[in-house]
Order: sequence, then C-alpha cells, then structure tokens
Amino acid sequence: MIVLTPTLVEYISVDAVLLGLVYGMVGLGLSLVLGVMNVLNISHGSMYILGGYLTYYASVELHYPPLVSFAFAGVVTFLLGVFFELIFVERVSNEAERVMLLTFGLAIIIEELALLKWGGTSIPTPELVRGFTKVGAVAVQNGEVLAASAGVAIAIITAVFLRYTNFGRAMRMVSQNREAALSVGVNSKWVFAIALGIGSLYAGLAGAFLSPINLVYPDYQWYPLLYAFAVVVVGGLGSVAGSMIGGLIFGILETIGEVYYPSSADILVLILIIVIILIRPRGLFGAKERV
Repeated sequence: MIVLTPTLVEYISVDAVLLGLVYGMVGLGLSLVLGVMNVLNISHGSMYILGGYLTYYASVELHYPPLVSFAFAGVVTFLLGVFFELIFVERVSNEAERVMLLTFGLAIIIEELALLKWGGTSIPTPELVRGFTKVGAVAVQNGEVLAASAGVAIAIITAVFLRYTNFGRAMRMVSQNREAALSVGVNSKWVFAIALGIGSLYAGLAGAFLSPINLVYPDYQWYPLLYAFAVVVVGGLGSVAGSMIGGLIFGILETIGEVYYPSSADILVLILIIVIILIRPRGLFGAKERV
C-alpha cells in the first residue's frame, strides 16, 4: 500500500491540475460541437493524434521551429474540421445517427492514413518543451506546463468569443433555436462549419502539445475521445467553466488511479460518469439550454 506523504500529495495535485486543464481543452472542443450542432463527433479523437503527427511532420520533416509547428497543426486541424462539415457532415446533419456513423468512418480513415504515412513513429520532443520546471517540490515537464497554459488561455478566449462577438452570439442563437436564427439572417451552415473547425482545432492543439510527452500511435485516438466525453458528462454540455472543471476532476481521479491502481487507472473516472448520469444527467454545470 502506497503511503500518502506530503510530497506525494503535492505530486498528485500538480500533475492532476496540469493534465486536467489539457483534458478540459479537449472536452471543450467536443462540448462546443455537441452544443451547437447537437451531434456527437466521433472523429474528435482523430484530430488529437493528427495534431501530434502534424507537429512531428512540421518540426522534423519541414524543419519548422516548435511554435510554428504547433500553429501548423492547429491551422490544418481547424481547416479539416471546416472541410468535413461542409463536404460530409452537412449532408446528413439532420440525422444524428448518420452523423455518428459518418464521423466514425472519417476517424478510421484518418487512423489508417496516419499509419500509412508515419507508421509507428514516435514523436520527438521539441526544444521548447524539453526540460523540467520546479513547482514546489515537484519537477514537471515543460510540455505539460505549456499545454496547461494553452488550455487556460483557450478557455478564456472561448468564453469571451461566445459572449462578446457577433459570430459567438450567432453560434449561441443557432444552438438554442436554429429556425429563429435563420429568420434573422444567421447562416447556420457556416456556424456549424466554424464550430466543427474550432472543436477540431482544440483537439489538434492538445495533441500537438501532449504528443511529445505521451506516446501517440494511430489507434490512440479513442482515448482522447473518451476523455472528452467524460469531461462533457461531468462538467456539463455548453459550459466553458464546466469543461475546465470537469477536466480538473478527470485529471485528479486519473492521477490518483495511476498512483494506487495503475492497472485500472480509469476505473474511478468511469464510476464518476455513471454516478453523474444517474444523479445529474446534464452535468455539474450544464445549463438547460445549449451553449
């Protein structure tokens, strides 16, 4: 039995917060798409692995500096999300089951293309995220600190964007009443496309930041999808703060699980999901209306 010492408590706390903020960013992307479009994007996790591999491609094969490589991964995943909506998802957007099957197919295609292009390539750690930063008595990887900082920044930007910009207000309007939004001139087609693009961007950036730290391989995509789904269930659909707090809760439970139950670290999270669904189906911070 592992003894709970002050150092171990500090390690669990720091690691849980850093990972939780990144999980919150992944979950926020899924929550945004689900809240605006009212469909579940199964290809969300594939954007995570694609973000990692695109960062590898830009930094190693194109010799871009780390920050440019991260930006490259973000831009490509955003454009792919927009493309998928306009070319594929929009055609079946009124049927949630067909959207799920379609995005599942896209996820498999991306997985196979990643396998063909990069195989089992391990992603090297860029100079920017190498080394460690001391947080109290705990040394954490610079990549985790950078990823967590990006998660906080994205949450703030998203909250401001949804509340204070015209396009953000249009997204909220479409999520609540598509017909009313259409009657006042809101183009729901482009709202959906940008929503899926932003959701893909968030997943891609999380993969770009974390893939040099955590091993990424083509079929790893199902794990970030599970993480995002857990964050949405716990935090609540359509809540930026709920996504980040849900991510923190996820990070705490997963870190505790890895310390005490390494062979089944996710069991605490799965138990929490079941409890939340039974007691509060719309999550801890979910509103009755979406977004």
